[in-house]
Amino acid sequence: MGEFKHLVIVKFKEGVVVEEVIKGMEKLVSEIDALKSFEWGQDIESHEMLRQGFTHAFLMTFNKKEDFTAFQAHPNHENFI
Repeated sequence: MGEFKHLVIVKFKEGVVVEEVIKGMEKLVSEIDALKSFEWGQDIESHEMLRQGFTHAFLMTFNKKEDFTAFQAHPNHENFI
């Protein structure tokens, strides 16, 4: 079986600095071996009624599902969320 992907679609609370969240995710990639890579994007094209307040998507890649499970329980991830 190939890689395991985890997709998160986000609706940020007012006042959240998106750049800080992205930097934090990039830091997790360097700190947690189980997390292979991280990509993100911002929805700037969809009509508001389609996006329902969700503005960003984050895609995390792991070698296998067990790595995702380990990532979820990792103290650095828990501190981040």
